[in-house]
Amino acid sequence: GCCRERRWRMEAPAAPNKPAPMLASRYSAASLGGKLIREAIRIRHLKQILMRNLQGKDIVGPVDCYYTLLEVGNKDESDSASMEEEIFRSKIESRTLNPSWSTIENCTPKRATATWMILRVYTRASKTQDWRLHLEKNFHLRDLEYFQPIRRAGLGDLGKSGPNTVYLVLIDGVYGFPNDLTAPANRKPMRKRGPLKITVSALLQQHAQLSSSVEQYLARLKLRGSLENQCNEILKGADAKIYRARQVQASLTALKKVHMEKKEEKEELSAQLELISTHRKELKPRAELVLKMCKEMRRKREALEKVAAMSTALQKKRLTAETRVYLRQLRMLSILYAVYPVIKRGAGARAHAATTTLAASSSHTASSNASDFKSTTSAASSNNGNYSSTYRKPPFYTIRGVTLPDLPKDSMAKEISVALGYCAHLILLAAKYLGVILRYKIVHLGSKSYVVDGVHDPPQQVPLHFKESAATSRGVIQKGVAMLIIDTRQLLSACSIKQPEETYGAGTFLLHQLYVLQSQIVTQSK
Repeated sequence: GCCRERRWRMEAPAAPNKPAPMLASRYSAASLGGKLIREAIRIRHLKQILMRNLQGKDIVGPVDCYYTLLEVGNKDESDSASMEEEIFRSKIESRTLNPSWSTIENCTPKRATATWMILRVYTRASKTQDWRLHLEKNFHLRDLEYFQPIRRAGLGDLGKSGPNTVYLVLIDGVYGFPNDLTAPANRKPMRKRGPLKITVSALLQQHAQLSSSVEQYLARLKLRGSLENQCNEILKGADAKIYRARQVQASLTALKKVHMEKKEEKEELSAQLELISTHRKELKPRAELVLKMCKEMRRKREALEKVAAMSTALQKKRLTAETRVYLRQLRMLSILYAVYPVIKRGAGARAHAATTTLAASSSHTASSNASDFKSTTSAASSNNGNYSSTYRKPPFYTIRGVTLPDLPKDSMAKEISVALGYCAHLILLAAKYLGVILRYKIVHLGSKSYVVDGVHDPPQQVPLHFKESAATSRGVIQKGVAMLIIDTRQLLSACSIKQPEETYGAGTFLLHQLYVLQSQIVTQSK
């Protein structure tokens, strides 16, 4: 007993210096090196799906195909379609009847309890046709049947497969459906043998034979290794020579192409040189003519430069003359508006007496009109176009102290005819000084002036004064005032003055236009 205890103590293993290796999660026979237990098969153990002998009514030759894997939560439920979820879709295998799809990666189930699976295979004869469902199988992972192990060289011979046979490759071997599997071709039935009858001498002879055969096999392996090394070196040298020869051949073909291109370019250049020589011979007389024309053009250019210098001098003189004419026009217009002053009066005020002298009235009216126009524009800009809170009556205007009412009255016949005579004379002289041809011709006859419309045939005369019947004269006078308003608009556009808005009556608006024209010309003359 003591010896046994000592021996046990001597043979006992020492304590480990490193931690023990980690085992696979969910301990199974596959993680320990054996086969999977049927109840322990899960979706993560599935690595690849194969199919052999695709057959069907629509399949005549090789087709394109792919498959989808769906998981089902519980087969016993009534609404099984709602529980189906696709967990993997394979790539398309083209033009084949024995598809071997690529390995399954990232195939994780969405439910922990899902063990029922649906496999659907889709096919199409060509790219122009639609996909069709070729095969559908509902199965449980524990119902799969083990077929054969996975060998180092590959799956090996699967044997004779029936039509539409599906193989599922798991981590421990090849599985299939029970109805589809047949015995593989390389399986042979075991022979029954009787009891072994062997002696020691026979065993020694066999051992000697085996040792000699092993030595011969090892020698052959050494020779084979040396020969393989020599062959590999020879093949490497041959591959290098072939690669160099191909490079040389490729460079030669490239040089030939370049030579042909250069040859074609040379031919094209020779043809172009011939054309250039022929054109050169043809263009010699034309070149002489061009040289003569260039000399003539130089002479003409010199003459044109002299003419241009003269024209610039004349233009300067003309500009000075035009400026003088413009200044003269401004002076004449300022004198004219001194003769016929248009004054803006306040609301409710009466016309005061006419000015005593022309000199005093000219300076007073020019300054008052300019100040009134500035005050009106500043008031409009300060109010931003809005009316003030207090109501004000519209202003009225006078020409040489005479008012022009909007509606002609019989009691003011003389004042209206005199005012219209003043307006007509003022517009006629301003058009003459500015060189403007009026739309309606004005015939000035003092207080009995009239306007002529030359468009009609015969020309129509519109009087600017009252005649015998006052009722008919009102409409005629209003028409004449409208014609004078159109003529004043021509004068405003000729002086590049903005057209005022027609916010008053006809008579007041006519005097308002003349007031704006007078104030602008006075400011320009200053």
